[in-house]
Amino acid sequence: MSKIKPEAWVLLIVLSLIWGSSFILMKKGLEAYPPMQMASLRICIAALCMLPVTIRHARKVKRGDLFYIFLFGLTNSGIPAFLFAESETVVSSSTAGILNSLTPIFTLVVGLLFFGIAFNWYGLFGVIIGFAGAFLLVFFGENHIRSVAETTNTAIYAGLILIATILYGFASNIVKKHLNMVPGHIVSGFAYSFFAVPLTIWLLFFSDFPTRVVQNPEGIHSLLFIAILAVLGSAMAIVLVVRLIQASSALFGSFVTYLIPVVSIMWGIVAGETINFVTLFSLLLILSGIIIAGQKKQLRIKN
Repeated sequence: MSKIKPEAWVLLIVLSLIWGSSFILMKKGLEAYPPMQMASLRICIAALCMLPVTIRHARKVKRGDLFYIFLFGLTNSGIPAFLFAESETVVSSSTAGILNSLTPIFTLVVGLLFFGIAFNWYGLFGVIIGFAGAFLLVFFGENHIRSVAETTNTAIYAGLILIATILYGFASNIVKKHLNMVPGHIVSGFAYSFFAVPLTIWLLFFSDFPTRVVQNPEGIHSLLFIAILAVLGSAMAIVLVVRLIQASSALFGSFVTYLIPVVSIMWGIVAGETINFVTLFSLLLILSGIIIAGQKKQLRIKN
């Protein structure tokens, strides 16, 4: 970590504050809109925000880069937006933030399996500890006693977040290996533009979104929260995270999830969500696993 630029540390803190607040913003958005609409709105508004950048650089991006930008958008912005939106209909925002902190572990696992990062036992030990924390959080991270059906339901929706973190692992490695020289604002603009047109058509003509905006008492209020989430947590955050990874490494870029749970837990407390000892202990286990898995020896790349 001694070689990490000061710029990377500043970006790490800013992104932690932005993304740590995104889970409660999603909860607010879900008050008026179902998961599919909320995630679609998030992507469309982010694409609109970055439209000037996309138009300006439309002829400058290499075709080979467009392919990897599409893959990055699919794994970082496209599919995860819908997985998180659906999961937060059941999982609390604080729990979602904690489970999201598994991203560095999956960044490492994906790097080992698909991007040539050398294996060592630190990585395996860290993964085991991290998953132990996730298991404890999903099945025992509540004060009240749940039935088998409730526990199973919670586990299924928590599993959606785990899938999203696996996809984030691919996205981080794609940026570091294939898009390291492409500016973050270009990656962000094109990543969202691939999905914005079909989702906008669906929202306006094949969903009840226009009716909800007008008739739902929380329609405008929730749309405002989604807009904040889209502009800060999606469009601008991708610019920052791409720059962070370029200034450091894929694994260090995923370390933003060290601080995200802290911010999400603070918002969860404000929102009246249950935060107990098991929840905090689960977070400690997950972060311990990330620290162990991220030992320097693990970062060596095969030639």
